[in-house]
Amino acid sequence: MKKKIQMLFFINCIFINLSISAQTLEESFLNPADSVKPWVFWFWINGNISQEGITKDLEAMKEVGINGVIWMEVSGPWWAPQGQVVAGSDEWHEAMQWAISELDRLDMEMALSVDFGYGSGGPHITPDISMQEIVWSKTKVKGGKTVELMVEKPEIDKTLEPVWLRPGEEMNPAVTDAVEAIDSYRDIALYAVPTASLQQSSIIPGYQKEEIAAKLRNVPGLRNVEKDPLMAFDGRGWKTHLPPLDFNTGLSALNKDEVIYLTEQMEENGNLAWDAPQGDWTIFRMGYASNYHITRPSPYLAVGLESDRLHPRGIETHFEHRLKPIIEAAGDKAGRTLKYIHIDSWEAGGQNWSKGFAEEFKKRRGYDITPWLPVLTGHAVDTQIMTERFLWDM
Repeated sequence: MKKKIQMLFFINCIFINLSISAQTLEESFLNPADSVKPWVFWFWINGNISQEGITKDLEAMKEVGINGVIWMEVSGPWWAPQGQVVAGSDEWHEAMQWAISELDRLDMEMALSVDFGYGSGGPHITPDISMQEIVWSKTKVKGGKTVELMVEKPEIDKTLEPVWLRPGEEMNPAVTDAVEAIDSYRDIALYAVPTASLQQSSIIPGYQKEEIAAKLRNVPGLRNVEKDPLMAFDGRGWKTHLPPLDFNTGLSALNKDEVIYLTEQMEENGNLAWDAPQGDWTIFRMGYASNYHITRPSPYLAVGLESDRLHPRGIETHFEHRLKPIIEAAGDKAGRTLKYIHIDSWEAGGQNWSKGFAEEFKKRRGYDITPWLPVLTGHAVDTQIMTERFLWDM
């Protein structure tokens, strides 16, 4: 009898719990908790904001059950003319803190986009801490003697990537002045290759720029094809779209032992004294420099170079300038109301080098990148399979 009573009690508890669960489910469906209410994108358009407008926006959202906003501010040829509040000004920061306070009052939450527009940069990012790319120059010399010359630095194209400004707006002088004043070029290596071997080596398809660019223009989703087909970005990875190397042309790969590294023999200004072996040689001076990619679509005074993503110096500078002042001013509302940093769509193209890249490569891939540097100027090294393996590791 005691067991039957215990069993009936147990079954009764199950029915009670099921009844409570059903009531809770129906109740929570009709009156959902804040934690499951929807969020929306909240766009400020080119400084057309006011404290009154901010309050009305947020109160209207709260009234219809919206519990959070992802803040963004955009501008450009397709959006409204410049409003009264200039991006990044004291008045702008006051408006931002007003928005955070109003969200807090309404018991709502906020995600702050990492930048104006869709990037991570601005006038505070100088060319030397912006996105970097590999560049090189070639100099032909005759050996069998001491070669003394000043090796030319690679030519740097300082053309700013397409800038989205409204008609009549001009680039912030802080950006153009920095581009002119700051030399972002830094050396990676200096090396010499027998010219004959260079001429007989297979060219990686990505460096046959005109031919590969023509093919890639018709591939959906690829970007940056015209500037450098090797860096055409398809959203999945680097070089995933390139055809395999063709070693059926009678050409060969460079022998790593043929490459002579002269980095330690070149002075900082490019002066080189080298006892060159007999024969014709091609000297490569390889380095990296800004790719001058510009943020967009941002209010024009906030437009600037994209930050270096492969080294802390770029994104930390951006954080210090753009995000930290907002977070610190929010006080205890940071983490309670201002809860997230939002990173939007990738609009920054490709980057293939940075300060410390060679050291990071060795740490992550387990071998020295130096013998494979000629691959990055377009020439196969060692064998087809080893070149492709290196490119995969790169």
